[in-house]
Amino acid sequence: MILSHEILYFQRRISPLDCPCRTQIEKLRVIMENTFDEFQSFVDPSVLLASQALDDALVQYRKCPMYNQCNQWGRPCTEDNKKRIAG
Repeated sequence: MILSHEILYFQRRISPLDCPCRTQIEKLRVIMENTFDEFQSFVDPSVLLASQALDDALVQYRKCPMYNQCNQWGRPCTEDNKKRIAG
């Protein structure tokens, strides 16, 4: 069973690795790096396709309901962050 973003958030069990959007970004980032390492060119069609896929995924990730939560992960918790996370 896949838990929704909201359930994970309210149970305080979410980490960036639980977020499917963030996980997809990390997978595409690795693909992009490996493709560049293989072709050693930023203008090779394979590298450009990998780059475009990563760009598209980043656009979608910014629309993710857990975007702010994922981007705060691991940062020192300030009072402002606590208020923002608590709603």
